Amino acid sequence: DEVHIVFTLDCFPYVLWQSELLFYSAQRVGQRGPITEIISGCTPEKQKAIEERHATLGLPAQYTPYFVPEFNDNRSHVINKPFGISAWLKESGAKRDIVAVVDPDFIFV
Repeated sequence: DEVHIVFTLDCFPYVLWQSELLFYSAQRVGQRGPITEIISGCTPEKQKAIEERHATLGLPAQYTPYFVPEFNDNRSHVINKPFGISAWLKESGAKRDIVAVVDPDFIFV
């Protein structure tokens, strides 16, 4: 309850599947604190599809997607994480004093 879990991913099916597993494992172990997936680089159509899929999973309200633009470029393919988290913190902010940043392939056991 005291930790806000955050993870970043792009809009590819592979990591979107991983995020569903992360949410599912959190739900199975009774994780009650907020979990935010910061998703970058989605087209408006893909964003809508993700939001609709998220709604059909029956996840708790505190498990939320948050969309940011694509930050990666030809020189760097790893800046979505720091820039995505920074954008989320500035625009939305953490719901707890402690924020744990995990990867999308993280699972709760």
